[in-house]
Amino acid sequence: MRRVPIVMRPLGGMGNRMFQYMFSHVLAGRIPGGYVCNADLPEWSIAKLRPPLVWRYRALRVEGYHRYDLDTIAAAFREKRARSILFKGFAQRLGYYDRMEVSGFFDGRA
Repeated sequence: MRRVPIVMRPLGGMGNRMFQYMFSHVLAGRIPGGYVCNADLPEWSIAKLRPPLVWRYRALRVEGYHRYDLDTIAAAFREKRARSILFKGFAQRLGYYDRMEVSGFFDGRA
């Protein structure tokens, strides 16, 4: 299975970066082989994983403020129109997140 880097571009303070990290994980869960790169949250023991050198080839840019169509994003990978994601935005809509899934991200033991 091809690994799909979800490259997070951290913006804002710690709260914004936490939501960006959670949203990147939501995307990774919808895309087979998806994994989060470039998250840097040392406050929560989340180390920065560098993306592969060729991640920009056919990268899908996901940018904006809070409203994203997750089905359309996932379809781009099913249809092989993209090979990676650059996520640069804000995603504070709680409807994206399953509490059980994201509650363990920020326990300081990641």
